Amino acid sequence: MWRDATNEPGGYRGPEYWDAMVRYTDKMVGKVVGKLDELGLRENTLVIWTSDNGTYDRITSPFRGRDFQGGKGSTKDSGTWVGFIASWPGTIPAGVVSDSLVDFADVLPTLTDAAGVAIPEDLQIDGVSLMPLFAGQPRQKDAIYCWYERNGVREQASQHVRTAHHKLYADGRFYDTLADPDETQDLAADGVPPSLRTIHDSLRQTLDHHMRITRAADPIQQAKRDQHTPAKPKPKPKR
Repeated sequence: MWRDATNEPGGYRGPEYWDAMVRYTDKMVGKVVGKLDELGLRENTLVIWTSDNGTYDRITSPFRGRDFQGGKGSTKDSGTWVGFIASWPGTIPAGVVSDSLVDFADVLPTLTDAAGVAIPEDLQIDGVSLMPLFAGQPRQKDAIYCWYERNGVREQASQHVRTAHHKLYADGRFYDTLADPDETQDLAADGVPPSLRTIHDSLRQTLDHHMRITRAADPIQQAKRDQHTPAKPKPKPKR
């Protein structure tokens, strides 16, 4: 059935496959958790379930009282705001829901923290451990930075930094993502309102910081710079 489905327009993307995929995912996660229970490892294992991006735009799901259209390939909430479930009986309280900012950079320090393994001091990372958040403590990260290259096209890369309430793109677009998740009203279109100037400038500062880092670490851009930088003459060996 699945092999034939890929020959149809849209492949697996249609809503007719959505229910089956969700049910199959639930089944496979259940098998993993069931095996941990069987082996007596459940209370010594942190299980994390999440997704890399939103669904295709042909999929609409009910979420918090509204229909939420998928946005795979988009930097809107519909493409980047995905579920993140952490389960660890005896360590993480069950049934707790949080709106704190989380991104995949947090996974590594979370796993090392859970395992009691120290991250090398010379390893620079942007993430922070989520274990304090799992224990009910306030979130340590106020904003997150995102870089997206659609289909790997560097020249069309999109960058933004966001809080739980606002989002600022590198090109200057500024949105209230709580009131306007579809990003239809650019708050900076006619100039940033005075009431939002502080948060806007803070996001701009954070965004500029990350953009400087990504440019410095970008091998493609570095190669382009090298093409236009005359090579320094090598010193002649002394005789």
